[in-house]
Amino acid sequence: MPRRKNDTLLKNAFEEAFPHLLRFCFENADDIFDTGKDFVFMDKELSELFPELENHGGNRFVDMLAKVFLKNGKEEWILVHVEIQGAGDKDFAERMFQYWYRIYDRYKVNVTALAVFTEGKNQKRPDRFYKSFLGTELSYKYNTYHIFDHSEAGLLAMDSPFALIVLAAQKALLMGKMPEEELNRERLTVAKALINSRKYNHARISRFLYFLKQFVYIEDPKINRNFDKKVDILTGKHNTGKGNRKRY
Repeated sequence: MPRRKNDTLLKNAFEEAFPHLLRFCFENADDIFDTGKDFVFMDKELSELFPELENHGGNRFVDMLAKVFLKNGKEEWILVHVEIQGAGDKDFAERMFQYWYRIYDRYKVNVTALAVFTEGKNQKRPDRFYKSFLGTELSYKYNTYHIFDHSEAGLLAMDSPFALIVLAAQKALLMGKMPEEELNRERLTVAKALINSRKYNHARISRFLYFLKQFVYIEDPKINRNFDKKVDILTGKHNTGKGNRKRY
């Protein structure tokens, strides 16, 4: 699975599960954010703010900028910037600060930033940018989350679709490190958790399973057919792992 494709799949999953992302990452999210209003994802605006990233092969395509509304009795809005960071980047904290000041300079609105780290347990996870020179001092701190901040058991206990996306990201790191038959059992654990919750309709389950099969990718068609059959048994419906290619 090419890295760029996997990053794009993860970004799309984050967008569809965005209300659950807010609840997962921000305490009392339902008291802060008005999830009844539509979120606006501002990819074009982000591209305009950082044209050099795209022009020089940067990874803008895994960044997200979303307009959200608050529950404060007013039509205020803030920008929540989510950075999906995989491989290490020594300038990462500085780049996070660049995002903040360019967004604030353009829109003059409150900005909260979240960096989601998606590599192994030993991945560095910087959470601030600091500069000091001759009495002038700057400290910029942002929110961080690593996909291994919670164990598998902890994620399954949350009963949250975003927690299952995080769990899928954990399982994706196992690709190439174990036999595909074993990887399929790991992948099925995630599928079972969503289906057995009995909270989601056929369309949403179908979109999640498409994401899961593409994100935790297995080449062997026999193993994939076996996965589909087990999903059929769990759902009691037609095969939900094929045909529907909408985003989760």
